[in-house]
Amino acid sequence: MILFATLITIGQVVFTIGVSAKSWEVMFVGRIIYGFGGESLGVANSSILADWFLGKEVAFAFGLNLSIARLGSVINNIVSPTLESGISLQFAMWFGVFLTGGSLLSTLIIFGIDKKMDSVIAENTNNPALLRESLNTPILGNEKFEDESNKESMVKISDVLKMKFAFWVLVASCVIVYGCVLPFNNIASSLLLERDYFKEPSSSCMLHDPYLCQSDDNRPENCPSSEWYQPPLPVNFTSEDVDCEDSFWSDGCTVEYCDRKDKAQIQATTIMSIPYIISACLSPFLGKFVDRFGLRAVIACIAPGILILVHLLLGLSDVDPIGPLVGQGLAYASFAAVIWPSIPLVVEAQLTGLGYGVCTCIQNAGLAIFPVIIATIYESSDNYYIPNVELFFVSLACLGFLIGIYLNIYDYHHGSIFNSPKSEAEEGISAKLSIGSFTIAEETMRANKSK
Repeated sequence: MILFATLITIGQVVFTIGVSAKSWEVMFVGRIIYGFGGESLGVANSSILADWFLGKEVAFAFGLNLSIARLGSVINNIVSPTLESGISLQFAMWFGVFLTGGSLLSTLIIFGIDKKMDSVIAENTNNPALLRESLNTPILGNEKFEDESNKESMVKISDVLKMKFAFWVLVASCVIVYGCVLPFNNIASSLLLERDYFKEPSSSCMLHDPYLCQSDDNRPENCPSSEWYQPPLPVNFTSEDVDCEDSFWSDGCTVEYCDRKDKAQIQATTIMSIPYIISACLSPFLGKFVDRFGLRAVIACIAPGILILVHLLLGLSDVDPIGPLVGQGLAYASFAAVIWPSIPLVVEAQLTGLGYGVCTCIQNAGLAIFPVIIATIYESSDNYYIPNVELFFVSLACLGFLIGIYLNIYDYHHGSIFNSPKSEAEEGISAKLSIGSFTIAEETMRANKSK
């Protein structure tokens, strides 16, 4: 975690320098460095959560973790454009450096906590009575026990071939459903501008004198009264010509256009934060629900079903986007609350980190491909997102729904691994994790209290 958080911080610094210098090459290098740390940090984080909390409200732990992470996304969506428009783009980027530095500091704190727990565990592995009580199994001699433990902890890449079929179904579901959410968030601001908050007026909307700048004496005619439409430009300008970052445009002939665009961007970024706000608020409660009632496979089927309706409404209707985005938030929060805690249920305990790594790797492969597909659809649709890009998300959601149905069928025939509140698989993994987890430490505290 320390290594990956360091890469993220360095990558953000390099990227910010590239933004300040307006150098694409430096920005690319920064993003590459950032990428080496970004998702890998999430894998390490998930492995630690699974190790610390499996059998002890693991879904709640993941939900709380996701809640805080999504809260960061919400703050970013609101604060970044505000800092950019209120101060400068460079300041907003350096503020990101400050935040990634905070992430690095957090990993150092986690290292201290985990190191202390390792010491507690190491001290008590020499206590046969305590181990017997923790594991409820015969205790081997210390040397033999250590050898067996070392053998079990050795993990190889080839162990991927040992992953159960249920694991690969989870991976497929994860890639497809997340493909309806995260790539959408990447384009949500632009899509909402096009659809709702900076809409193109009809061709009849123009300035009284189309060759002059808008002014009190040269007002728009035949234009919608709504503030969420683009004001007309003089005919010798196009929207591609106008750079509202440049004072020549923002304070000059197109001041009305830039002012309305800035307001529309703030509105769009605020509205696009709705799914993350819902996720931040509901994830811990959904995690608690899953720990108590199960229904993981059922929720993994319902979530993409909701996403089908969400993207149909956004792509084929003119309803207010708040409703569909609330639906997206509910689907995203519920799906995330079940998919990540389900992985330890279908992989061996010592392969938990590898399982998260493989799932994240394949997920990111999909998240790298989907934006390319979206860009191709966008360009082939005359640079419009609506409706074709939304129909692409609908197709992904339909595929995710079918995978969810199959996951429930599989679960029904394999002992309800996912839908049971406390599956036998989870109990077995929890026992395996007794050594090297908090179980021994907890037994130590009980023993000390009894003394």
